[in-house]
Amino acid sequence: MQNPFRTKLAVNIIVVFVLALLLFSILTSYIGYKEFTAVLDDRYADNGYRIGEITAQIVDRDRIDQYLTKEGRKTKEYKAAMESIQKLANHMDVTFIYLIQPDPTDYQHITFVFSVMNDKADFDHFEPGHVRETSSEEYAQKYRRIMENGSAGESVFRDKWVSDTGAHVTAMVPLSNSQGEVIGIICVQRQMDALNASRRRFLQTVFLTALLVMLLISLLYSWILNRKVIRPIRTISEETVRFSRENVLPQKLLQEKVRTKNEVGLLAMHVDKMELAILQYTENLKTLTSERDRIETELNVASSIQKAILPNVFPPFPERDEFQLYATMNPAKEVGGDFYDFFFLDDDRLALVIADVSGKGVPAALFMMICKIILKNAATQGGTPAEILTKVNRQISEGNQTNMFVTAWLGILDVTNGVLTTANAGHEYPAICRADGTFELFKDKHGFVIGGISGMQYKDETLTLQPGDTLFVYTDGVTEASNASEELFGTDRMVQVLNQSPHADPEELLDILMTDLRTFSGDTEQADDITMMALQYRGHKNHLGSLRLEANVENLETVTGWLEDRMALLNAPAKATMQLTLAAEEVFVNIAKYAYAPGTGYVILRANYDPEENQILLTFLDNGVSYDPLLKEDPDTTLSADEREIGGLGIFLVKKNTDDAIYQRVNDRNILTLKKTLSKAE
Repeated sequence: MQNPFRTKLAVNIIVVFVLALLLFSILTSYIGYKEFTAVLDDRYADNGYRIGEITAQIVDRDRIDQYLTKEGRKTKEYKAAMESIQKLANHMDVTFIYLIQPDPTDYQHITFVFSVMNDKADFDHFEPGHVRETSSEEYAQKYRRIMENGSAGESVFRDKWVSDTGAHVTAMVPLSNSQGEVIGIICVQRQMDALNASRRRFLQTVFLTALLVMLLISLLYSWILNRKVIRPIRTISEETVRFSRENVLPQKLLQEKVRTKNEVGLLAMHVDKMELAILQYTENLKTLTSERDRIETELNVASSIQKAILPNVFPPFPERDEFQLYATMNPAKEVGGDFYDFFFLDDDRLALVIADVSGKGVPAALFMMICKIILKNAATQGGTPAEILTKVNRQISEGNQTNMFVTAWLGILDVTNGVLTTANAGHEYPAICRADGTFELFKDKHGFVIGGISGMQYKDETLTLQPGDTLFVYTDGVTEASNASEELFGTDRMVQVLNQSPHADPEELLDILMTDLRTFSGDTEQADDITMMALQYRGHKNHLGSLRLEANVENLETVTGWLEDRMALLNAPAKATMQLTLAAEEVFVNIAKYAYAPGTGYVILRANYDPEENQILLTFLDNGVSYDPLLKEDPDTTLSADEREIGGLGIFLVKKNTDDAIYQRVNDRNILTLKKTLSKAE
């Protein structure tokens, strides 16, 4: 029998993916259609301008007034000119070529000097001297630009439903006499049947191509999803059931069966560790002399596993200056059911999670670990916080035979503009401190707890953080902490303590609150896990932009062009731009050649400006092998090329062309920041 969890998860993810592809195809087709039409329009207009300029060479521009008289139209010169224009119209496949003189008072009337029509055309044309009203205000404005403003050419596009002569383009060029005075306008009208046909063919081609690409990508994505996510999760599930019955290690570890380098692979690794830890614990029970020793062994193993999966390196994103972030989790026992998490969904969207699992001890810790992995995996699949919590609730509810549940708060912050979208599954209200105010509770809409009702739908809330605002989220271990008199710490007291230093940085803020909690509780034993997370938003005002691209030498031109644009925003001196560009080229080429060798990967460039130091800060980030290029000893440039050791000139060039270079290795990521001071006059 097919696993319903597997079926529903795969179908839901694929449907969302296909819908995203469909939306992308529609947007791409629309943009391509507009660009394609614009190019064809320009080609039609340019062709008309050239024909108009040729016509201007044919007519006798100093005898235009004679063209309006019968005697002037009987001359050989006039007839020869009209015959040449007629041949030009037939040969260039244009409908009309005519010369007009607009009424200069208001340009609402025009006088035809001559009008030549293609032999294949079946339209009425006007005799010399015929006066008629201007077709529209658009035409009048075009006439005025040519006659008064010196325009070298204008064009008007008319659709078939607003024109008696069908869809066409009219190109207009000025006719000047030998003294340079504009005495008339030569108009060239060409039908646009070919343009409309090209539009239809373009749309048909794009539509069929989009369908084919969607089909191929959907099939490929389904195959990858089944191989990388569904099948590994099913393998992990089957192994946990087997281990619970047999209580022996498998012949082949999950890490060897599940070879995915993502959260699912991480879960497999921790399940392997858990099984080994449980067996080691079982063996230890045989030799331990007291129940207390056995409990400590169990909890220590579980505690080490739990601490390993919570992010505990601060600052977690040292390359980001848009915010400060700090979090703590203090379990009531060695292990707890609370957890927090934070991770970037892309270069600008930061996911923030805090949750509280029902129960205590090892069962709550195991359930917490599963919930954390599933929630993060669902978040990386895309969607709003409400959609993510809805998906997680469905997955956990379907396999929740223990009837455990979890309260959770999820927020996604766009660090470029401070827009924070949140959803709440029965969790505590977050607290917000504005830059010019104090902490207050943000009473968002509560949904039911995760794992309680399978079909629960959650709702999104949106608020905007301004630079200097602080967000504080927590579990009920804070507000339900008690003292010897069984008095609860409470929400009001929590807000009062936060407002003792409302604008402190996140780490200091959490320390202040934790100190007050311990003072309040005194010798009373902590009854529940205490988990807190604070984020202070700084804003994006000094950020010049980010660039994410494959670490490939072929992308070097893209990198230098992007950097030159950033420097242009600051009106940087040419010398400073050249020096920083040379340094950036060296760093990027080194990453492209060595960071992921023999494979490939991505590199992120971030540019920031420090107005106090008048410096631009250029940061390179990659997930390649750990390597600090600044440790390379500078070459002795006083020696000849034959005497110097090979290598080292590249990073030496970087140091010489920048004011400072800083390397860090944080969260398995190389971070190299180059600082370049602009001239004092800039």
